[in-house]
Amino acid sequence: MKISVIIACKNEKDTISQTLDSILSQTYGDFEIVVVDGNSTDGTLDILASYDEKIRLILGQEKGIYPAMNEGIGAVTGEILYFLNANDFLFSNDVFEKVIKAFSDNDCDIIYGDTNFQTKNEDGTLKNTYISHKNFYSKFVWAYRNINHQSTFYKKWLFDKYGKYNGNDFKILADVEFTTHVVTQKEVKHLYLPILVANYNAEGVSSYENPQNILRAREEKELIAKKYLNFEHNLFMIYNIFFMNAITIKFNNFLKEKFGLGLIFKIRDLKRSLGRILIWWTRRI
Repeated sequence: MKISVIIACKNEKDTISQTLDSILSQTYGDFEIVVVDGNSTDGTLDILASYDEKIRLILGQEKGIYPAMNEGIGAVTGEILYFLNANDFLFSNDVFEKVIKAFSDNDCDIIYGDTNFQTKNEDGTLKNTYISHKNFYSKFVWAYRNINHQSTFYKKWLFDKYGKYNGNDFKILADVEFTTHVVTQKEVKHLYLPILVANYNAEGVSSYENPQNILRAREEKELIAKKYLNFEHNLFMIYNIFFMNAITIKFNNFLKEKFGLGLIFKIRDLKRSLGRILIWWTRRI
C-alpha cells in the first residue's frame, strides 16, 4: 500500500526541512510526498528545490490551507492519504510501518493515533502535551473533541466518494467536518492505533491561539455536531461555552498573570473532570 503525504505550506523556511526529513527517514519506503506551496517568498521554495526528486511540488494559488490540501488530493497516486502541516513532523521513523501493518491486519478505512501538542512557554522553552484519541466511543466525544489530522490516515476512496474538504463553509475545521462525516457512515470502519504519530505545532489555523479562530471553531463545531451526530444536547452547549469561549481564554490569561500557573492547572483539572462526567452521562455509540 502506498502512502501519499500531502503538505500545504507557505513561508515555512524554518520548519519545512524538519517536516520533510521526518517523512524521508521512515522505514516504510512506499510513499510519495506532494507539497502544495502558496507562493512562498521567504526562501521556502529554495529549500523545497533542494529536495528535488524526493518530493512533487505544486505551485498553488494563495487560497488557504484547505484548497491547498484539496489540490494535493487531486494529484496523489497512493491508496492511503496523510496530511502533515509544514511546521509539524512525524514522531518516529517507524510510524508508517506501524500504520501499514494495522491497515493490513484489520478491516478498516481510517486509522488514527495520538499526537504530541507543542507550545512555547513564556521563557521560550517547549511544552509538550500528549493528546490521546483512545476513547472516541460515543457521540458526545465526537461532538466536543477533534481528532487531529496529523494523527489520521485515510483510504483515498473516502475522498473519491464523499468529496474533498469543504473549506468554503468550514474555514477552521474542514478536516474535522470531513472526518466526522465519514465515520458516521455505516460502511466506514475506523481504528484507533495506540502510537504517537506526530508532533503538532500550536501555530496552525485551528490551534485556538487567535480569539477569532476560537469563536469561529466553536460555531463550526456546533454545526458539525448537529449535522452529522444529531447532537443538540444541552450538556454539549454547556461544555462548549465553558471550554471554547474567547472570554474564558482571556479570563484564564488574567488568572495566570495574577496568580500564576498553579491556579490555571487546578482549573484545567476541573475542566477535564467535568468533561469526563459529561462523557459518562451521554455515553452511547
